[in-house]
Amino acid sequence: MERISRETGREIRVEKGLSTRIGGIKAAFEPDRKYIIIKIRDDIEEDDVNIQESIIHEAIHGLLYYGKGYCFPESRFPPTYMERESVNILISMVDDIVVNKIMQDEGVSPIGNVYLGMVKKETKAAEGSTDIYENVSYDPIVKSRFMVYRFVMAWGYLEYYKVTRKERKILERFLESFEDAYPDEFKMARDIVEVLSQNDDFTSDGHHKAMMEILRLWELDNLIVLRYYS
Repeated sequence: MERISRETGREIRVEKGLSTRIGGIKAAFEPDRKYIIIKIRDDIEEDDVNIQESIIHEAIHGLLYYGKGYCFPESRFPPTYMERESVNILISMVDDIVVNKIMQDEGVSPIGNVYLGMVKKETKAAEGSTDIYENVSYDPIVKSRFMVYRFVMAWGYLEYYKVTRKERKILERFLESFEDAYPDEFKMARDIVEVLSQNDDFTSDGHHKAMMEILRLWELDNLIVLRYYS
């Protein structure tokens, strides 16, 4: 955390008041003119050991925007619920690939037991035709895009990170089950995987191009402008 503050020249502040709970999110980066702001849920304390990794993860998002020249999406006008949550999902889907790689390069495994446990549940649900995503959102578009995010996240672990044989087996089974169970979401995920494969997400330019293309795919390009903070 101190290193991120030094590299960005910004103090990191953790505040309560996280508005979204899509997918059980506990913490989220929030853009600010002066600080690296990390919002956490009101029912979680900052010193809770279970939130520390999430806080570090979100601080690295700040490092990307304020220290490495990555862009951040901002709305030209007030978004609808669907638009706001779709943008939140997009940020996680594209940026987390870079954030998790930085964490792994620093010796912190981006794949935890909690994540793998959830992937196993998702795989079982897909193979058993159970709607495990029914409580993600009342909006069907947000729900579908969250499902796409889950596929892309698993694909990213296999594509970019060092994983154990056991982890690879779990992730590959999930991707196969997802393809069979959710053909519409799989098609959307395949399109996004193609975008990410064609653009180097680990550079600010490639990241910008990937974000622009996915914004077009999701018909959010008239709402969102990509802004640079450094």
